Amino acid sequence: MKKYYWLKLQKDFFKDPRIKKLRRIAGGDTYTLIYLELMLLSLETDGILTYEGIEPTFEAELSLIIDEDETNIKVVLNFLTSQGLMEQFENKFSLRQVLTLIGSEADSTERMRRLRAKRKEIENVTCDANVTSCDENVTTEIRDKSKEKIYKKENPQIEICEEKNSDEKLTPKKKFIKPTLEDLISYKQEKKLNVDCESFYDYYEAKGWMIGRSPMKDWQATMRNWSRNQEAFKPPKQQTEKNYEDDYEWR
Repeated sequence: MKKYYWLKLQKDFFKDPRIKKLRRIAGGDTYTLIYLELMLLSLETDGILTYEGIEPTFEAELSLIIDEDETNIKVVLNFLTSQGLMEQFENKFSLRQVLTLIGSEADSTERMRRLRAKRKEIENVTCDANVTSCDENVTTEIRDKSKEKIYKKENPQIEICEEKNSDEKLTPKKKFIKPTLEDLISYKQEKKLNVDCESFYDYYEAKGWMIGRSPMKDWQATMRNWSRNQEAFKPPKQQTEKNYEDDYEWR
């Protein structure tokens, strides 16, 4: 698998005092260029340059590789060492800045990146086509609404009917909220019901606020029905559970 490397220079790279000092030396721009070439040369080895002994000196060997003047390379190597930008370990030379400037990408990653870019380009073209179609639809819709407005003006009873249907659709379905014992007592006092609130609460709490097999929809109505049938109430021991729920089911 191929792997691509690149050098990511920070935006303040040339503002680094050491780089500025290197550039101010006579021939400094050439030295700076050589430094960048050396960093590129060491990308695949994490900033390590190895002296193979092909030439008598390291600078002579680098001159052969990057096609730069041997004397200029020697000046750069001496400068990097004096500024702490390069360290030597036997026949290996480490460029310390490289590790913070390396970028890499496998060839498969590169292919996926190109594929995503291609898909995005296709999506943009499709989107443009959809926008054109959308514009046509909007024009047609405006024209149809104009006709509809004239028709409703001539037939006002239709508009009234539509508004009524619209209101029915927008009416939200009431969600059951389980009451607290305090809610039951308050409602009992308000409606003056003949209900033992604790018995009512305990009974339906034990059943998960279900009436038969259906969830309770309106506890107030169930409580009123319980009050009306209070005189006919019989303990569960004398009556089956199903019959008991039938007596108190809100219809």
